[in-house]
Amino acid sequence: MLRERLYVILEKEIKKEDKVSRIVNSILLVLIWLNIIAVILSLFDDIFDRYNKIFTYFELFSMVIFTVEYLLRLWVDPCKPPNLSSKNKLKLPPYLRYVFSPAGLIDLLVIVPFYLPFFIPIDLRFLRALRMVRLLRVLKLSRYDKTTRMLAHVLNSALQGLANIIEHRDKESGEHVKRTQLYVEALINYLIDTNSVYAKELKRLDPEIIIRSMALHDVGKIAIPDKVLLKPGKLDPDEYEIMKSHTIRGRDIIHELGDVNSSIYLKHCEDICYSHHERWDGKGYPQQLKGDAIPLAARLAAVADVYDALICPRVYKAAMPCEEAIRIISEGRGTQFDPVVVDAFVQIQEQFKEISQKHK
Repeated sequence: MLRERLYVILEKEIKKEDKVSRIVNSILLVLIWLNIIAVILSLFDDIFDRYNKIFTYFELFSMVIFTVEYLLRLWVDPCKPPNLSSKNKLKLPPYLRYVFSPAGLIDLLVIVPFYLPFFIPIDLRFLRALRMVRLLRVLKLSRYDKTTRMLAHVLNSALQGLANIIEHRDKESGEHVKRTQLYVEALINYLIDTNSVYAKELKRLDPEIIIRSMALHDVGKIAIPDKVLLKPGKLDPDEYEIMKSHTIRGRDIIHELGDVNSSIYLKHCEDICYSHHERWDGKGYPQQLKGDAIPLAARLAAVADVYDALICPRVYKAAMPCEEAIRIISEGRGTQFDPVVVDAFVQIQEQFKEISQKHK
C-alpha cells in the first residue's frame, strides 16, 4: 500500500477526495518555489557571500532530497501500468523503466552533477541553473495536472453519454451501464481486499479504468439493425450471428477512437467489448478463447453483464428473480464463467442485489 501511495503522490495522479495527497503536493509546491528563489539569489555574488554557510546547507539538503526522490521513483515504478506499446521495442525490467525514460534521464542528469564537486572542481552556478530547469519542469507538470484531470473527466462523461444512448436504443434504461460498472467495482474490491489470486494483477491493470471501461461494453450494438436488436421473440440462426457481431463491431469502434496499444483505457475497452461473451470452457464468441486466455477485465464483465441481463426485463423476456440469476451464474462456474470470479460473486451477492434495487 505504501508503494501505491507514493506512486500517487510522485506522479501527481490525485483523486479529488484524496486530501492527504493534496496536502503533500501543496507542501512540495511551496518547496519548489523556495528552491527556485534560492537558485536565483545564489546568482548574485554579494547576497551569496553574505549567506554562504546557510546556502551551503540548503544546497546539501536539496541534493539529498533529489536523491531520495529519484530512489523512490525507482521503487514505485513497478506500480505503473504495463507498457502496452512495447512490441518490437527493448523490454526493460520494471526498475529500469524509469531510469531510461525521458523524465528519468533528466532527473539523473540533475542528480549526478551535484556529487561532482566532491571529486572535481565545477562551477556551482551551472549546477544551480540545471536544478532550476528541473524544478521548472516539475512546476509545469503540476500546473497542467488540473487541466489534464478536467479533460479526462469531460472525455469520461462523453463516453458515458454515448453508452447511455446505446442502452436507450436497446430499450434499456441508462442505469444498465451504471449497474454493470458498480457490479464490476464490487467484484474488484472483493478480489483485492481478500488478497485473491487476481489481486496483484488487478492493481497492475488499474481498477478504476476497468470500471470506467465497462460503460462501452455493448458499444457495438449501435451497428446492429433494429429488426434484430429489438426483436421481441427468439432470434433465428442468421439473426443470432448478426447479434454476435456486436463484439467485433465494438472492437472496431474502439480502434477508431485511438491506438489501443498506447492507452490502457482503450485497451480495457477493447478487451471488454471484444471478449465479454467468451466462455471459460472455450465455447463462447467471437474467438472461442478459453480460461486465462480471456482478458481478466472481460471475465469480470461477463458475470456483471449476464447477471443484469437476467434480472432485468428485455424485449424478448421477463425479469428473473435475483435468487434465480445467482443460481444460474453459480451453475456456470468453471464452464461459462471464471471460477474465481464466480466465487467472489457468490460471496457478495447481497451487494449485487442492493445495486440492482438502488439503480432500477
